[in-house]
Amino acid sequence: MPESGRFSDAYGQADEATITRARGGAVLRALGLIGIGQNGRLGLPGGKPTWEPAGYATLERVLTAN
Repeated sequence: MPESGRFSDAYGQADEATITRARGGAVLRALGLIGIGQNGRLGLPGGKPTWEPAGYATLERVLTAN
């Protein structure tokens, strides 16, 4: 089942504005993951290098979603 189908099954239909806000929130979180991951890769305090790939994967998923 596509991701949107699982979402709709769990939460019901969402209007376009709600979906747009949710995607915007996901982009912001993805950018945060990327930044923390880059800090980790550079050895900066508080950085977590494993977060960077997760951030890029999230960003790609959000930007390619229908």
